[in-house]
Amino acid sequence: MFQFLVCFSLLLVSCYVGLANGQGRLIEPPSRNSAWRFGFHTPVNNADDRLNCGGLKAQWYGSNGQCGVCGDPYQGVRDHEAGGKYATGTIVRSFGVGETIDIVVDITHGQKGWMEFRLCPNNNPKVPVSQDCLDKYVLRV
Repeated sequence: MFQFLVCFSLLLVSCYVGLANGQGRLIEPPSRNSAWRFGFHTPVNNADDRLNCGGLKAQWYGSNGQCGVCGDPYQGVRDHEAGGKYATGTIVRSFGVGETIDIVVDITHGQKGWMEFRLCPNNNPKVPVSQDCLDKYVLRV
């Protein structure tokens, strides 16, 4: 079960903003794209608050509303998914089964929308997760 919860630290966070174009980052626990800000030896991502599926045009006109499971453009490079630049396998936090945790999101540019948090059992940072798997484990906020 520990390995299951480790996946949370790998930023399997889905942020659905509809037709909004907000910006924000998960800072507690630190997401894989922001871990460098908190002393982890991970690649620097100065655009860590902009995992927005490539923007409105890319998502809605180029990909029929689809988005990579980690917020990357559906039809583009998926740097935040397994095998990508930021998916280093770094464990930033671990949690016990049933534990209540604090989550902190830094919204840098609010434009309506909402966030949903999901997990997917995956112990290999080289193997991608699917949206179907994430849909099975939506966290209560």
